[in-house]
Amino acid sequence: MRPAIGIARPRWLVVADGDSRTAGTYGGITVAERYPNQLCEFLRGRPFLWRNQAVGGTYVPHTSFHYLYPERMIYVLSTGVNAYNGGVSAATLYGLVTTAVNVVRDRGVRFVVVSTTFDSIDLDSTEQIQRLAGNDLHRANAAGADAVIDWSVDPWFDDAANFASPNEGDGVHLGPVGNRRAARIAAAVINPLLEAA
Repeated sequence: MRPAIGIARPRWLVVADGDSRTAGTYGGITVAERYPNQLCEFLRGRPFLWRNQAVGGTYVPHTSFHYLYPERMIYVLSTGVNAYNGGVSAATLYGLVTTAVNVVRDRGVRFVVVSTTFDSIDLDSTEQIQRLAGNDLHRANAAGADAVIDWSVDPWFDDAANFASPNEGDGVHLGPVGNRRAARIAAAVINPLLEAA
């Protein structure tokens, strides 16, 4: 169903998918301090609409959605820490990511962006091996995403001790300052897509 005459088509609709890191469930932060909300500040042309559909405690992408104007949509998927923490292999997780990329692309979504997984104090040495292997799979981008956000461009994300303090986060989730760092990195990847559109 199309909107009534007179309702403007949005410039862009940005949909953030993932786990609690994207949902912003770290204790005490406000909605405005969450990573997706801060990302809006750095995107050129400022998206007209924004939706955070991430769900804490999960790792399976949440692609059951329907929006008007998918050709004006950017789907951003950031997942992984719960999978690795639960013993899921990098290959299995990347298979789920690949399926999500294909599903949203089949629905006509204009841009599909995925990300690597930054460090977490909850991951043991075996799980860290899977995390790093998964990051390599994301960078290789066999799924064919339009872009990959690689948190390792800022070494701060490679050591969870950097965000294991009251002001920075709990070693798993980011606090307001860490979310702002993440937003800047993500924007640097997404803005070129917007400029070329």
